Amino acid sequence: MGCFPSSPRNAQGVNRLHPDQITLTVFKMIFDDNCLTRAEKDLVKDFPLPPEYIVRDQPYMRYQSDRVLNERPVVEQPHGAGEEPPNEIELHPLPHKFAIPAPIHLIGSSSLLTAAATFHQASSAFPGALKRIPDGEPRPRDCFIAFQIATFSRCPWVLQPFALYKETGVHEKNGFEEEVQALRAEHGEKEIRLNGSGYDIAAIASYAEFCRARGQGVIGAGVKFQVSLPNPHDVVAFCIRPEHQATVEKAYEKEMIAVLKRIQKYIPAYDLAIQFDCPFAVAMLEEVFPAWWVPNDGSISDDNKTEVLLAGFEERFHTMASYVHEDVDLGYHICYGDYGHKHFIEPRNTTISVKLANLIHDSVYRRIDWMHIPVPIDRKDEAYYEPLNALTPRKYGQTELYLGLVHAYDIGGTLQRMAVADRVLGGRCYGVATECGWGRMQQDEVYSTLDVMKEAAGVLFNTNTDEGEVA
Repeated sequence: MGCFPSSPRNAQGVNRLHPDQITLTVFKMIFDDNCLTRAEKDLVKDFPLPPEYIVRDQPYMRYQSDRVLNERPVVEQPHGAGEEPPNEIELHPLPHKFAIPAPIHLIGSSSLLTAAATFHQASSAFPGALKRIPDGEPRPRDCFIAFQIATFSRCPWVLQPFALYKETGVHEKNGFEEEVQALRAEHGEKEIRLNGSGYDIAAIASYAEFCRARGQGVIGAGVKFQVSLPNPHDVVAFCIRPEHQATVEKAYEKEMIAVLKRIQKYIPAYDLAIQFDCPFAVAMLEEVFPAWWVPNDGSISDDNKTEVLLAGFEERFHTMASYVHEDVDLGYHICYGDYGHKHFIEPRNTTISVKLANLIHDSVYRRIDWMHIPVPIDRKDEAYYEPLNALTPRKYGQTELYLGLVHAYDIGGTLQRMAVADRVLGGRCYGVATECGWGRMQQDEVYSTLDVMKEAAGVLFNTNTDEGEVA
């Protein structure tokens, strides 16, 4: 079972590069005896790598040469007619539309109380299997964006009324209109002023823990620190009253742009990965939530509503991605929700996920490093996966695909879902993940998820999960 090719050097067409054009980074990515011809092995001996370039605990990186080659222009070297250029290496691009992913992707939240604990757990559970590690989103971020309600404490009249259930930490809309009317009477139409969202402060603090863990050898070389953020429209859809959504979105977007700038000021690009979580875009496409930028007064047809909805998404995804530096990894988590371990609507198949993923690819004018798509526990039918064949990275290079098909207590079902995905995708590479974050899991559920994840990644990438080594 696998998307991992036995030899990525079997595609038609050859990129011919003089060794001087190939950086040590490319060598680090492609050095693997299983992937080099005999002539290449002999030639490679002339280019010894210093120890810091040998990333033994991240074997997947050896297969990432295709993106670097695609971004690096080929410079023809002068040589006599009929002669082979001296000391050349033939590099065959990987025969995949998607980049080779890491075996495992972590969505963002964990059930642990500190970032340090998450770094230790993830690194020890999945040695060499991660490209990026999030901080686990410890409290108060452990229930996705619920804590963002505090951002609006200086303009509480814009908020939907919520009840706080302390035993779960979950806020729910309670519909108490009298509270809203009282706030309106008290504050009127005053200026909307926001507190800081806190995402930048949390990221910078967790990055210090990340560096400490890496310095201790807990986190391997080359692994990036992943920061998961909501899109501004997610927070607005979640907690802002309809009549204030358009105005508040502008203010909140400004805050999140400032967050991105501050995060990138204090965390170097070579260490940083940013993931945008996208539940409310899915909910709007599924017609579970209305979009405030789409007229609902009968002034436009349903077809035009769809066009306006999609155009609004394109503008919003483009805006936020434009503030992510090109050297920072960028990914998207397409989400159907996990409140009470239930979706806000059951997906019919992956059509909506693919539609949103392709829209993001068309909207974002830079490389997208990964895309995560959820798979419900009961979907072992080919019909669910078939729309994935229309998922096409465009424009700016290859994208890693992660399928959220890992479910706790269900190793058999997880392997069945993988088998169906393999059949439908026809060898297209993907890594494995859970459907959503782990922040609301109980401890025994976390342990089961760890076991299932390791087993799934071991089967998919032919790994020895006991030792964390790739065969």
